[in-house]
Order: sequence, then C-alpha cells, then structure tokens
Amino acid sequence: MSRLAHMTEERPNVTLDRRYNKKSCARLLGVSTSTITRWTNAGHINAHFNKMTSEWVYLGKDILRFWEKALI
Repeated sequence: MSRLAHMTEERPNVTLDRRYNKKSCARLLGVSTSTITRWTNAGHINAHFNKMTSEWVYLGKDILRFWEKALI
C-alpha cells in the first residue's frame, strides 16, 4: 500500500494489546473518523466489534501495523 495522504508521519504511540475506539484511532493516525471508517470498510485496517459497547475497536498492534504498511 502506498503512503496514504494526510496520515501522520510520526509513529503512533500505542500500547500493542490495548483497544482504541474509532475516535482515538483517528487521532493517533492524524485523520478523521470517516477516513478510519473508509479504511476499515476497504480492509486496510483491522477492527474488532466490542459487544459490550456495540462499537468497533482497533488494537494498538493493528494500528501500528497499518501505519507501518501505509508508509512504505
């Protein structure tokens, strides 16, 4: 995947096994929540459904993996 426009070039400061909501994921990557939704729907970044909160969450390790691939 080529570098995605407007995403932060600074390595996201994440805890690998922590779960982040969409807003936090967007903030870490320097993009909007709608961009995170588009990337999730396109299969670029993994998301997991949290049944207790009925929200999609992103693991720190998945955020970091996505960021590393996007910068190549």
